[in-house]
Amino acid sequence: RKKLEVNYSIDVNSREYKESVICNIHQKASTSSSKHMNEFFKSNPDKWREYHSIRERNKKEWVEDPIAVIADKLNKNNHQIIADLGCGMNQLKTLVSSYSQWHSFDHYSDDDTVIKADVSDLKEYLQDNSVDAAVFCMSLWGTNYMDYIKEAYRYLNYGGIMYIAEPKDKINQAELIGGATQIGFEIISIDVERNGKTYIEFKKV
Repeated sequence: RKKLEVNYSIDVNSREYKESVICNIHQKASTSSSKHMNEFFKSNPDKWREYHSIRERNKKEWVEDPIAVIADKLNKNNHQIIADLGCGMNQLKTLVSSYSQWHSFDHYSDDDTVIKADVSDLKEYLQDNSVDAAVFCMSLWGTNYMDYIKEAYRYLNYGGIMYIAEPKDKINQAELIGGATQIGFEIISIDVERNGKTYIEFKKV
């Protein structure tokens, strides 16, 4: 029999490969706890780099970047102490013009100013009632994402604002709003469909 030669090479620049990387990470995040995702990225930093590298290239096809939308909101409200939860490439910080303290968190980062942590428990880094604005921009990952919201209520000042931006087809709006208001947040603004994203602002009361 003639020996068949099979080419197993993968084109890492192909759209199919890039989509598979994004889908695989999203699938893992939707079925794993934040603790598991934190351990995964710390053990596989190249996966974190690859995911964010591809997403940055994909952004060129977006109508608008949610980071820019959130930055505009922060600039208008002039918050002084800001926490960016799941900051990715830490771009939001570069778009906000004025603040006194900035805290960036993610499961992993090559940026030394970013704290590598599971944002469901930040007691080591943020004191009670110490933050003016908390941002979750495309970062409510994990089966326990409501723990992020509970933790944000702890470290936000009374009257502090929590900004959330998520893909419209991903977010369970009723679950998020119901859970947040039960914790003690008050909803102050919601845009359910802006270029495929949902934007919600909550206030700690």
